[in-house]
Amino acid sequence: MNLKFNRLNMKKFQNRILLFTRITVYTATVLLLISLLMSCKKESVSPVPPPVVVTPPTPIPPINASSSTAKEIIVDMGGGFNLGNTFDNGINASTPSVLKQI
Repeated sequence: MNLKFNRLNMKKFQNRILLFTRITVYTATVLLLISLLMSCKKESVSPVPPPVVVTPPTPIPPINASSSTAKEIIVDMGGGFNLGNTFDNGINASTPSVLKQI
């Protein structure tokens, strides 16, 4: 009788462990699914910005490469402001009010 009682208790114990394992696995699965659903958010669709219109730059006139003297090269360059060494080494200021004097 004692042996029968032990087998019966052992069977109940195994059933309880199996039930506990199943409940644990099911609970973990449900919690995982809930956390995945809660963490995923819908992405908001932002409006598409209007296209930026880019105007083409004004073409640069060709330079006469066959010029042989400095005067001819200067004439080919045309009018403008030569930035050459104007702002080198901080000798001249770069503020607009001071640039008018240069």
